[in-house]
Amino acid sequence: LSGKLDGIWSGRKIVCRCAKLKAKDEIRTWLEHLVLNAFAPEGYPKESALIMKDTAVTYSPVDNAAEILGAFLVRYWEGLMMPLRFFPATSLEFAATDGNMDKALKKFESGFKYTGEEEDPYFRLCFGQEDDPLAADFGRIARELLTPMLAHRSKD
Repeated sequence: LSGKLDGIWSGRKIVCRCAKLKAKDEIRTWLEHLVLNAFAPEGYPKESALIMKDTAVTYSPVDNAAEILGAFLVRYWEGLMMPLRFFPATSLEFAATDGNMDKALKKFESGFKYTGEEEDPYFRLCFGQEDDPLAADFGRIARELLTPMLAHRSKD
């Protein structure tokens, strides 16, 4: 891995966006938070805050950040070899509702005045012909990757 983290202040890492909170914002900030907790030098803050137009999310310090990052990297490499059943909003809804597939399906499917993740052209390319893209290992992957985030997250 290589890169840089910005927005690091004396008390915490702060990410601000003038937009409504989306799952992809939470997951991106969570990954940056894990990198901060796994690799930051002594004295750096171990807390992160995501401030959005409609809410704020904070992430508490993570003791096993490198291990959790390792799980994301394993899934990343799998996703380079075959389509990975990880849909940010749908997966987060599934994990946050303790595996409620009905609520997850509402995030995935399109409805009146709402475009679900099933409309994403990349997801359609990979899973468009399947009867149920949320079958197989979808739930296991969602829980594996997002349960630690939910355990360290607090929303305002």
